[in-house]
Amino acid sequence: MLLHSRLCEENGKTLVQESAKKDVAYITPACVEDKQNKLLKDEFNQLLGGSNGNWKPISISCKTTDLAFNDIQKALNEVG
Repeated sequence: MLLHSRLCEENGKTLVQESAKKDVAYITPACVEDKQNKLLKDEFNQLLGGSNGNWKPISISCKTTDLAFNDIQKALNEVG
């Protein structure tokens, strides 16, 4: 799971480029999914060879800790 306070900004791309590895499933709890797709899709496409199947963006914006944790747990169950 990649979690970064500014994942949906320019340095989020740098985090993906420097930290991510092939053959790993990624869950990115951050801003809304549409914004993550817009900002990070190219980096994950390049990393994962044109397939975003191992990348699961989820929105935790404006959610309580319990709701965010539940969404992260659901995503973990889906990829693992």
